[in-house]
Amino acid sequence: MRSHSTTIFRYPTEKHLLESGLINREEMELFRKIQVNVDPHQKWFVPINWIQTMMIRCFERGTLSHTNELRVLLDALEKYRNGFFQLFIYDWIAIPLVYTQVSTISVYGYFAFALIGRQFPSQNEYREVVDLYVPVFTILQFLFYVGWLKVGEDLMFPFGADDEDFEFNYILERNLEMAYLIVDDLHNQVPPVYVESLDDKVKLMHTKASIQLSNHPQRQHLRKYKLDPGAMKISRKPSLRKGNTIDLNIFFQRHFLSKKFTSY
Repeated sequence: MRSHSTTIFRYPTEKHLLESGLINREEMELFRKIQVNVDPHQKWFVPINWIQTMMIRCFERGTLSHTNELRVLLDALEKYRNGFFQLFIYDWIAIPLVYTQVSTISVYGYFAFALIGRQFPSQNEYREVVDLYVPVFTILQFLFYVGWLKVGEDLMFPFGADDEDFEFNYILERNLEMAYLIVDDLHNQVPPVYVESLDDKVKLMHTKASIQLSNHPQRQHLRKYKLDPGAMKISRKPSLRKGNTIDLNIFFQRHFLSKKFTSY
């Protein structure tokens, strides 16, 4: 994540990862020994490979008693790897620079010429000279076009430090806290259950604010529709059959579409 997000400011080097406890010295030495000739900086898959190897060893030692447990863990690890790889591809294959340059030059160049070309008064259909002191439509065009351009520039890199970007610091801290909470505090934790508590009746309460809210229960469209006594009789006329099956289209046209439905 350090290669394509603002976490590079929090952990600029591998030494910062070591001091924070995210990696120990043995893992750091093993990580540095791995050589990638094509791109030596992209070794993000190495910890995922370590986790996969640890899962297989746990299964071989009997910690995971069934192959389904191993399969579930490997599937979860694969989903994590695919999601991270999509982020890596999104950061790697960016919008070509020529597109952004053409869009920026076109927008600002258009309004540079419009600023000069729209200063002269024009004539209406009655050949009267109309001189607008405030170019309202030009101002609206400038706000719309430049606004769309700025929105496109922000969407190009959603991993920055703007208010609309992803909060990687919050995501990192929350995931770490939830991981420790699930493993340490919530492991094998169940609230006490008493037999007497099973007989207690639950009463749903309302406040003065919630009771004023409108309630819209689910309603079926045909709940009030009633067939005529003659339509409910079993009929085996040849016109309702095609071979050995009943043609439901003819049945609905005769008994439903010719009548008015009452929905509510």
